[in-house]
Amino acid sequence: MYGTWRGAKVDVSDMKNARAEIAIELSSKRHAEAIHKALKPETRHSIGPRSKVAILLTGKTLRIDVFAKDIPALRAAVNSYLRWVSGSATLIQEVDRFGPKRETACSATAKAAG
Repeated sequence: MYGTWRGAKVDVSDMKNARAEIAIELSSKRHAEAIHKALKPETRHSIGPRSKVAILLTGKTLRIDVFAKDIPALRAAVNSYLRWVSGSATLIQEVDRFGPKRETACSATAKAAG
């Protein structure tokens, strides 16, 4: 049996008892794409044998669908993905805070002398 969620097919034949759908709107499409790209490989391998996850991106909204055999497995998977999203978003915000790396007069002089 396959579950279809926003175009993603997930084999959920053994995951009938618990499901969570999470939508997270991020500050920009670029941030959403970066987090989606970082987390997508995690969906290829389950966190455990009792849960499966699908991640989709629509604009600046990241959607996470978790299927699990039971509530403890659902909770574990949801907590893991939410921690990963939170950590990734914090990291991106810190990197953005400093802006793009700019060449300073000292670094240009060092390159010319090198």
